[in-house]
Amino acid sequence: MKKHNRITTRALALLMALAFLLSFSSCFNDNWDIPEREEPDVNLSELIGALAGVSGTHKYKELLPSGIVLTLSEDGGHYIVANGTGCTEKKVTIPAAYKGVPVKEIAEGAFSGLSTLEEILLPNSIKSVGAGAFNKCSALKFTIEDGYYYLGNSENPHLVLIRLSTSKLDNVKINEKTRVIAAEAFIGNRLIKQITIPDSVVSVGKRAFKNCSNVYDVEIGDGVETIEEEAFLATIGVKTLSIGSAVTTIGKNAFKDNNLIEYVDIPDSVSEIGESAFASCENLGKVTIGEGVKVICDKAFSDCPMLESIMFGEAVEYLGRQAFADCVSLSSLFLPGSIEILFPDTFENCAGISYRVYRTGFYLGTESNPYEYLMGFLTQNTSGILMHKNTRRIAATLFSTNPLLTMVSIDSGSNNLYVDGNCVIDTKAKKLIAGFSASVIPNDGNITEIADYAFYGINRIRSIVIPSSVLTIGDYAFCESQLHGVTIYGATSIGKEAFKNCNLLTSVDIQSDLESIGDSAFENCTALTSITIPDSVTDIGKSAFLYCTKMKYAYIGEGIRNIPASLFERCSTLAKISGGKNIVSIGDRAFDNCRNLESFAFNDGIEYIGERAFYTCSLIKAVRLPNSVTEVGDLAFKHCTGVETISIGNGIKKIGEEVFDLTGTNSFLYNGTLEQWQKVEFGLQNKDMTVVFTDGTSYDIPGKYTLD
Repeated sequence: MKKHNRITTRALALLMALAFLLSFSSCFNDNWDIPEREEPDVNLSELIGALAGVSGTHKYKELLPSGIVLTLSEDGGHYIVANGTGCTEKKVTIPAAYKGVPVKEIAEGAFSGLSTLEEILLPNSIKSVGAGAFNKCSALKFTIEDGYYYLGNSENPHLVLIRLSTSKLDNVKINEKTRVIAAEAFIGNRLIKQITIPDSVVSVGKRAFKNCSNVYDVEIGDGVETIEEEAFLATIGVKTLSIGSAVTTIGKNAFKDNNLIEYVDIPDSVSEIGESAFASCENLGKVTIGEGVKVICDKAFSDCPMLESIMFGEAVEYLGRQAFADCVSLSSLFLPGSIEILFPDTFENCAGISYRVYRTGFYLGTESNPYEYLMGFLTQNTSGILMHKNTRRIAATLFSTNPLLTMVSIDSGSNNLYVDGNCVIDTKAKKLIAGFSASVIPNDGNITEIADYAFYGINRIRSIVIPSSVLTIGDYAFCESQLHGVTIYGATSIGKEAFKNCNLLTSVDIQSDLESIGDSAFENCTALTSITIPDSVTDIGKSAFLYCTKMKYAYIGEGIRNIPASLFERCSTLAKISGGKNIVSIGDRAFDNCRNLESFAFNDGIEYIGERAFYTCSLIKAVRLPNSVTEVGDLAFKHCTGVETISIGNGIKKIGEEVFDLTGTNSFLYNGTLEQWQKVEFGLQNKDMTVVFTDGTSYDIPGKYTLD
């Protein structure tokens, strides 16, 4: 057998270029006038791939010939520029769209440290630029105007305001062609006293004005659609906050700790108010919630001690946990009848609220119905409650706070709710909204949906049969309950975290034509020993069976094409998997730490295997990748110490770093020729390896690098 004990000219050139870039990184200079943030490391595998000019593709990640790495957003609606440090050209153009999907974001640190980059053209589609995206790009040319650095394109060089070029500005006046204010653009600048955001701006980035603590005047333009996380945290120095009329989303902590604000008018355009968005605004006294707001997240207005009144719009559907907790002055409160979900602690420690008391419960109401929402019990650990006939909703998780509850009834004459089988049912919606001790779901055709949180944390339920009339199992429906077994006859969808943390659940029998299983649906069901995913299922969420540590067997139905991230991660006793013959991609960490998994059959149609997909699957003896596989992610088979044979098909385009950190073999078969192999992007490994070709010749790859 003839061996090629050499590194090709192409490989040597790549390594030299890499060494040069790493040695040069210590010479970078940074002109930021704000405190420097910690920089992410350069992703070496993506850098090498870009230097080689190899293009790879799969559903979630795209490596473009330019060296730009795109990842798909969670909702699949747009692409994110995740990494550009592999770009070798001095001038780079980011596409406005890829395969018909728009490119809207540039991730945090995406081009950080790329000293060779001189010019970058951003598309008009960009709506968000992450913190430090262009940090230490020492050769990059910005448009500098009035003390700001801008990036854009030939039509609009002011598209994105990246940062300040001086720390001496006290009045923020942004170019009227700017559409995006990048993350951390003004962070920590205590000289700024006035902020004027023109109507042209559509998004204000994360932490953009955070801790600009001397601002006394703020004007948010009517073109702003998104105010991102912590955008104005500890910044606003005005009594009345006017939010632009186009804003749809207010991010987490966006206006937190702004102690001078006294009044906030949330415009009708807003649909969601993020977690802790206005928390700890000590002088906030009045809030008007616009007619478009549907979701008010956890702690959104918590710890606002001067808040006296809230005017809710008629579209609110969800009030999160502790959304108004510790608002001790809150007294004027009428809830809209639109609210589907609120929690017992939504108004925790709001001593000024007057609840309506009836029998053993207390209620919050609307203007027309003072008993609309049952919020709690007058005494803890009561065994029963008689609800008022006008009650329409029960605070989510309320019954789980009372472990001795065995009897729930409703006054006669109710047209809203009824009780059957220890289940509270919404008459008109045909929705089971709450269960309690030893519930039995009626099989009379009058229930089509199990609501979100319906059985959350119920401790006196052992087994449940979900009849054929029930089509939907809501989010968190049985989460943290003491359920032992469930049989499903009719549901087509199981919501996110529906059975999460049911650590006594041993049996899941799905008899229905189930179509979708939500994120983390069975996460941490540590007693579950097996699962059969029906062939009818086409969509399954990430982490659906994460930490099911006693699961030994899983069947993956024929409808599953994409195994999501962390699907069976940490299922340490999982020994056998069958089915899955139509799988196209395996997501990151899908089988990470499945230490007892002995084999996995890769079908002929599979194209992508994600990062750490089979990490530490130490009993797998053979890895046989068919010709259809185009990419294998970093560490995919690392610590698979039992592997004795590896074969890789000739369709492969990219193999990540340290994919084969193995002890059983240091060689693998490649179904192709040396000429074909030299076109493959092969990441650096931590041990010497040998490629054996179909003609019997071989090629040595020296180990050079370790990620650990």
